[in-house]
Amino acid sequence: LYQTPQPRGEVIVEENFALPQLNTVRNVRIYLPPDYQTSERDYPVVYLQDGQEVFLAHAADADRSWRVDQTLDEHYWLGLHDGVIAVAVDFSGTRAQEYIPYELSTESFSISDSQSAELASFMVDTLKPYIDETYRTKSERENTYIVGASFGAFFALYTAFEYPEVYGGVGAFSSALWYGLDEVFIEDISEYSGEYAMRFLNYASPGDEEGAVAIHQAVTDFGFGPSVLAIDEQGGHTQSAWAQGFWHGMLWLLNTQQRYEPDWLTHPEEDYLPEPTQVEGFLTEGSGESVAAGEVRFTYSGEATSVSIFAEWNNWDTGDPSTQFEFSDGVWQTTMTIPAGEYAYGLVIDGVWTNPLWSTVVDLVSPEPTGSTPGGFGGFDALLVVE
Repeated sequence: LYQTPQPRGEVIVEENFALPQLNTVRNVRIYLPPDYQTSERDYPVVYLQDGQEVFLAHAADADRSWRVDQTLDEHYWLGLHDGVIAVAVDFSGTRAQEYIPYELSTESFSISDSQSAELASFMVDTLKPYIDETYRTKSERENTYIVGASFGAFFALYTAFEYPEVYGGVGAFSSALWYGLDEVFIEDISEYSGEYAMRFLNYASPGDEEGAVAIHQAVTDFGFGPSVLAIDEQGGHTQSAWAQGFWHGMLWLLNTQQRYEPDWLTHPEEDYLPEPTQVEGFLTEGSGESVAAGEVRFTYSGEATSVSIFAEWNNWDTGDPSTQFEFSDGVWQTTMTIPAGEYAYGLVIDGVWTNPLWSTVVDLVSPEPTGSTPGGFGGFDALLVVE
């Protein structure tokens, strides 16, 4: 359907959008429906997290995209609704601190100084007024939605309960409510008055359904509004799975379809993910040691056709030439200049994101990572401490 000659929506990037609550700037990506420029209608708005992964038009890798622009185009072509504006805010290197509203300490990692309250305030007090003033929106709460995945799903739920007078629907995909976070969150929302009813979509795959089940049961028991629980038996904790769920999930949030059934989802064979028992190896702990600030030489001695590094110390900029390893003296290697600090990073080996702490590669990389840290979409990145 997407290959047919149909009008498509437009995705606009507002670069360096001011985020005063955190004293920083962030890219904001805005999808306008196919008929936005030719109509005079107002549109509902859905706010999304992890903006770099939301739109197919901006995806470096189509399999790591929610394809929200494609979905909303197809909805429009099929006449399933009258169009939606989608607004996606990019994540930063402090993603976990921004999306998780509580302090958290485990044997593997800790999160302190949560910035969720500031980011939620930005969404409501800065971003929404700008969108409503700049574009033709239906600004009422019943036409305003917030959606996220993994840690972003937690943030979407948190923000909706902090500002129930603003949001009329929440889409939580594979909520990362682990390490007892679901219990703390449910205790907090139990005091919510329920004055504003919301629509809740809780989507999960078999590997991350615990949090979704708990939240669905809580909002149902507390009478906070209609909630649907969708366990996608063929899904995974991936953007491609969330893209499948969003297609029908957005229709349910918009109240244009009365039910949401996981068996509506179809997954092409190549999208299937291996079962955990089919994956060899495990995450190791890391050396616990730091490296000296300045020039750091990275090597990979395994077989590969390409190796690159994706890192927080250069703001995850894959356009930086030094991120590309060269094969020399029998190993893949590159040298990067890194200031003192603690940084998340990973390797891309033959086009596949790889945590260098994975047991099957850890002996092939140098320097060995210091440890691990919460990473994109609920997983873990390697951590390098530079002194």
